[in-house]
Amino acid sequence: MNKSFKTWVVFDFDGTLADSALESLTILKRLAPQMGFRRVEDEDVEYLRGKTTKEILKFLDIGPLLLPRVVYKCRKELENRFKTIESHVSNDEWEKLLSLGCGIGIVTSNSLVNVETFLERNFNSRPHFVHAGTSIFGKKKTLFKLCKKLKMEKGLYIGDETRDIVAAKAAGWVAGSVSWGFNRQPILESFGPYKMFTDPSQLSSEIGKVVRSWQEKEWQ
Repeated sequence: MNKSFKTWVVFDFDGTLADSALESLTILKRLAPQMGFRRVEDEDVEYLRGKTTKEILKFLDIGPLLLPRVVYKCRKELENRFKTIESHVSNDEWEKLLSLGCGIGIVTSNSLVNVETFLERNFNSRPHFVHAGTSIFGKKKTLFKLCKKLKMEKGLYIGDETRDIVAAKAAGWVAGSVSWGFNRQPILESFGPYKMFTDPSQLSSEIGKVVRSWQEKEWQ
């Protein structure tokens, strides 16, 4: 992990970089009968995309004791699917992100195996670090520790769910959201992200503007 960067841009994985936001719902639909929680029907999907993670878990009747088992099963079933899952962000756009002069990382609740499979298949270059296997509600703690470990002056965490915004703000990061992932834009905006990114082909350009604005304030 390169600690020389003063500014960091860190991404969530599923739904933000990987086009996998709805894959988990498909898996949950199959797992429901054997694990004893509510089955996700096709007509439920759009409804759930407008809800927070806690509201979704309540809707599915997945309690705190069952949640770790469900997450483990989902991660395992995703392993084969990541051999074909595409990226929202092109390799060219990814290379532009890495050339912005800030640190680029990934923090995700998905497994390292799935992230590595995705990176190898979709990108020519690696991020400066990957932190995988964070618990569903553990991103606040992870981001807080990274803030200290990296000794960063400014950090932007970008995700596709409301829990990403909540975790980033609580850990002292600036929160960014993408409109192409799991949660719909209106509910994301209601949580007050610093920046909403709506076009993956313009991601490096828009992030570059944010980073430069921070740098200009430092120079003044």
